[in-house]
Amino acid sequence: MQLDSDGLTGVVVLEINGTRAVIESAYTGFHGWDEHTQIYFKNGWLRTGAPALTQKETPATVEVYRGAADGRPPQLTQEFASPGCAFREEAKHFLECVRTGAPFRSSASDTVHDVRLFEEIYREFINTQK
Repeated sequence: MQLDSDGLTGVVVLEINGTRAVIESAYTGFHGWDEHTQIYFKNGWLRTGAPALTQKETPATVEVYRGAADGRPPQLTQEFASPGCAFREEAKHFLECVRTGAPFRSSASDTVHDVRLFEEIYREFINTQK
């Protein structure tokens, strides 16, 4: 883990089964929200963007870039989800699954793993501040 002198900007590099992943976080004077995930491949990338959870009627985005290959020119495709309030949609999905017994879109096991990882990162952060 590497932190800037302000203690609010951090970079964590993980290696999972031989593949590196980078998590960056920062606090800036920017008056907005920038949350995205970007995955790079040999000849392109995939980027998803999420609006702030409290921002209503703002769609999530997906961009797919395919580099030039086999005589095709490079291509950037953008998709936009239907606008909506993320909290409202999440609550509707949760209540529907409880009411009907349908499975949730994301399992708790994924979340438990994520929480453990972030707790480990946070502990490391606290230790570097001492």
